[in-house]
Amino acid sequence: DFEYVIDTFKSVFPLTDSETGEIQESFDIVSNNFFDNKTSRIIVDRMARIKTKDPNVESFLRDLIKWFNIQLRYADDIVVYGNL
Repeated sequence: DFEYVIDTFKSVFPLTDSETGEIQESFDIVSNNFFDNKTSRIIVDRMARIKTKDPNVESFLRDLIKWFNIQLRYADDIVVYGNL
């Protein structure tokens, strides 16, 4: 299902790692990707704009957005593992 949102995650790069100051040039499809709260909210906003007529994809997006919003109430960072 990640195929429906991967471009949304890729769209926020390059990023600066808030802990190390290192520049992350692109989404790492085989490792951890750290998104601070502010960047995660941008991703959620962009996911909410994805248009689909497929009810399964719509349900997936709704559930994913809901999960993110719950986590972002208290999380400083969200880690997304690229396992493609």
